[in-house]
This record gives sequence, structure tokens and C-alpha cells, in this order.
Amino acid sequence: MPRRYSMDSRQGETVARRRRLLDAAIQVLGEVGADRLTMEAVAERADAATRTLYNHFSSRDELIA
Repeated sequence: MPRRYSMDSRQGETVARRRRLLDAAIQVLGEVGADRLTMEAVAERADAATRTLYNHFSSRDELIA
């Protein structure tokens, strides 16, 4: 049986992933401050790949903004 594919469910997953990344960034910011925040630390906190973080935010400055 073919797998059903839904753009709505995929979009929901994308929104949830972005929210998880932002929550992780807020936590890291609170712990180390903006000057010491790294993309790697945020990705690790969110249990995501660094590349995934860059797919959502093109730079550290964009993430912080």
C-alpha cells in the first residue's frame, strides 16, 4: 500500500522543528549569552543536526534576531 503524503503534516513538522530550534536558542542564550552562542550548541540542545539549523536560519545573527 502506498504511503499517504500530506503537505499539511509536513508543514506542521517544519513549524514544530523551527519552534524547537528557537526554544533551544533561547535556552543557550540564557546560559552563555549572545557573544558565546554557537550554532553547534543550539543544534545539540535541540537534538538536531547543525545543517538543519542552517536550513531554518542562514546565520547566527539571524537566529539571534
